[in-house]
Amino acid sequence: MFYVALLSWSFSSGQMGREQGGEVTPEVGLWNGARSDGTVAHGAILGYRVNDVAAVAVRVRSAGGATKDPQERPYGLESDCVDNEGVSFYLHQLLDTPTDDDGDLANGRQHGDVGYMSLGVPELALAEGFYGEVLGWTFTPGSHAQGRQIGGVTPMSGLWQTDAPGVVLAYRVDDIQPAVAQVGTLGGTASSVEERPYGLAADNCVDDQGTIFHLLQLR
Repeated sequence: MFYVALLSWSFSSGQMGREQGGEVTPEVGLWNGARSDGTVAHGAILGYRVNDVAAVAVRVRSAGGATKDPQERPYGLESDCVDNEGVSFYLHQLLDTPTDDDGDLANGRQHGDVGYMSLGVPELALAEGFYGEVLGWTFTPGSHAQGRQIGGVTPMSGLWQTDAPGVVLAYRVDDIQPAVAQVGTLGGTASSVEERPYGLAADNCVDDQGTIFHLLQLR
């Protein structure tokens, strides 16, 4: 209910216990985050669209990562993977064909969409080498020495070097000040709002179950 109230998401039953966020760009799902050892994993796991999941899985392994055999899903093929630094991700070979009539989705379309994704990794150089080889990503310097912008992906995304690897999603909101207040009302915590070149941001918000996220009000 936290994200229903905060971001106006709706849900339908998904695969493997996930709940799929309705009409969110790009598609987002929730899962219970339970590990085999009984602990809880907080954060996001990214799924990358590829044209040939078997061919890309070979590149994953040659670049030092690991993959599981592709599984048939209603939407196509899915392979669970781990990169060369232990960060989990998925490969998706989808049945539908991409179209060019969706417009600019670099920062989502509307309130509740994903506006930015930060992929935290232990070592930038290793991540650049892995994802450059596997997915063809290109990189440019970020605003901080420990960050890189990823070129040509949607939504806009970046790498950042951290001791706590994983993915943090930034969600678009129409009005950030009431959204920040609502985070607290719903049982989470929100950082202060700061001016950025692209708009207003509240970094390091935490939901009512301990998952970190960001809020963005874009210009």
